Amino acid sequence: MSIKKAAGRVLIHPGTISLLTTALIILLFIPTPGKYNLQIVDQTFPLNTSSIIYDDLDGNGYSDKVEAQYYAKENGIASLIIRCYPSKSFNEWDFKGSFPPASPNFLIAGDYNNDGKKEVYVFTISSDSIYLNIIQNPKSKNTDTSTRFITTFKPWNGKPNFEIFIPGLVDMNQDSFKDLVFSINSGFSLYPRSVYIYDIKNDNLSVSQKTGYFGQPSVIGDINGDGYNEIILNGYAIQCVKDTIATPVHDNCCWLIVYDHNLNRLFPPRKFADIGYSKLTTLALPGNTGKPEMFACYIPPESSGKNLSLIHFDQQGNIKKTYSIPGNVLGTLTPFITFRDGQTNKLALSISGSEIICLDTALNPVSRFKCKPGMFSLPDSLDIDSDGIKEIICLDESRHLFTVFRHDLKDPVSIILPEANWSYKKISVIIKPGNTPQISIFNGERELILAYKYNPFYYTRWAVYLAIFLAIYLFIILIRRIQRNQILKQQKTEKKITELQMKVVRNQMDPHFTMNAINSVISAINENEKEQATKHLIYFSKMYRHLVLTADKIKCTLAEELDFTRNYLTMEQFRFRDKFDFDFEIPPELNLNLEVPKMVIQSPVENAIKHGLINLPGKGHLTVRANTSDHILILEITDNGIGRANAAKLSQHSTGKGMKAMEEFLKLYQKVTGLKAETAIEDLTDKEGNPAGTKVTVKIQINRPA
Repeated sequence: MSIKKAAGRVLIHPGTISLLTTALIILLFIPTPGKYNLQIVDQTFPLNTSSIIYDDLDGNGYSDKVEAQYYAKENGIASLIIRCYPSKSFNEWDFKGSFPPASPNFLIAGDYNNDGKKEVYVFTISSDSIYLNIIQNPKSKNTDTSTRFITTFKPWNGKPNFEIFIPGLVDMNQDSFKDLVFSINSGFSLYPRSVYIYDIKNDNLSVSQKTGYFGQPSVIGDINGDGYNEIILNGYAIQCVKDTIATPVHDNCCWLIVYDHNLNRLFPPRKFADIGYSKLTTLALPGNTGKPEMFACYIPPESSGKNLSLIHFDQQGNIKKTYSIPGNVLGTLTPFITFRDGQTNKLALSISGSEIICLDTALNPVSRFKCKPGMFSLPDSLDIDSDGIKEIICLDESRHLFTVFRHDLKDPVSIILPEANWSYKKISVIIKPGNTPQISIFNGERELILAYKYNPFYYTRWAVYLAIFLAIYLFIILIRRIQRNQILKQQKTEKKITELQMKVVRNQMDPHFTMNAINSVISAINENEKEQATKHLIYFSKMYRHLVLTADKIKCTLAEELDFTRNYLTMEQFRFRDKFDFDFEIPPELNLNLEVPKMVIQSPVENAIKHGLINLPGKGHLTVRANTSDHILILEITDNGIGRANAAKLSQHSTGKGMKAMEEFLKLYQKVTGLKAETAIEDLTDKEGNPAGTKVTVKIQINRPA
């Protein structure tokens, strides 16, 4: 079988058709399920609420709800309500003043003394002052609270104009007690713009050197290997403080600033020369020495025409390597993050909002992959499913698109949030043992509760795909079976019609032969040759008996056909007074039980005598040969007669029905049996080119091809 035929059979096989159809259906109509599901399960609109966080305050495995509410009509009361789970009891603490209105990040819970129970830290404002309030035991109504003055601020247009950012509680002075690290940054009111470390155990507040730069603590880690943690700032140039009226560290450009555990600068601020609205996002990763190494993403002003840059700094803030990326992502405050790919730390950065590029710590690109626009906006990390590994969360404020990646940036799942202002947001995780983890997103007006869970259909989809494939496969098999039955029924009908046609053709041949045979007997009687007439009648009776017994058949064995033809030749030889002689060349090994079309030899023999031999001046000769080759039976009838051209001149009134009937008979035979049968006539000549007889070759296929 040729490769082309084999390929054709594969293409039309029901399995191939089913597979291609299934793939098309899946691509067009069945969305590929993600490994995880994300859906909104609840939505509320809490009144007078400034912030909501969830945290396990007492270590019982349940997240407790901490809700900050402000009642302006009651002389400015800032209330903190804590709902405890699973008991559902709640406690309330009231503070004079209000909560900071411009920032949702004024509230955090943490365990500073490592006793397994968390305190609640909340900032309030009263008049022009900012206070830190600490609830030591949030689950006890009689717990003590403490209030610590932090700083004053200058209102802008009569309103507070600052943001508070709290990265968390970290042990900065290595006394085994955590300290609260935070920053306060004013806008057009200029000050304060400082980083603070509050030593909770010793009630000591440290403040960074006065600066005009808008910076937030981003990375806290031991950068220089001295055993103490340092603080690296994120920041951006918002162009509120002019260089002439502020400290040398202004906000007309970006600066790389690192503080030690005492809030002294680890090295002089590294200035980025481009003046204009720009951003600098920093992070640190363990290097080859085990110490954190500093990386930053610098987004220059659009007017500069420069590309976004990833920068690797040494411990003194000197640039070790820069990787430039075409494009600008100024709309993203934190355009890149670190993630774990197996045992390797990688950097990930969003390019043009719809592609993520991943780099190793040597700033060599290692991979890229497409994502939906906005899917990687404002990336942050949060341990959603309490497995000890933080997932990567992103919220595109303009598209209201919330996305959760796994820690290795795989298996993202997204959801469209209701249209609202999501720039003011607080995100936390709700944990209830035995239940699916939930995510709380609060934007100052509404709270959304989202369920993040494993999608059971992620793997069972293969069973669905298989079911679709099997359904299509069985449908194709059913249709093909119906078609095959219809074809067989049609073929059966056609076969009956063809057999009837063959019988009609055969009935045209039989009388033709019968008349010739009778003429031979009559000739013997007329010559008063009774003995010959008797022999001819015996031959004729044998032949006619064969015709009668095979009246309803279209084929016979080769032995029967040869015997029939031999009897016929004997009769014709007598009829024409030994005008010709004949012989049969049949190999002894030839299988005489092969089936052949009825009268397939006799008809050409009769034609050879009638048109080629009786008109020959001398004595004619006729030879019948039979042999096989490559599953083909080859029959040859050769005469040394006058040839077809001379015969046509002498036999002007011949109808030629004998050979025409045989050719039609062979075509019908092939149609019924599926076995190919064909004839070929060859005019023979002598050395001088004169007609020397005719050769008829009949080729009959013995069995069907594989």
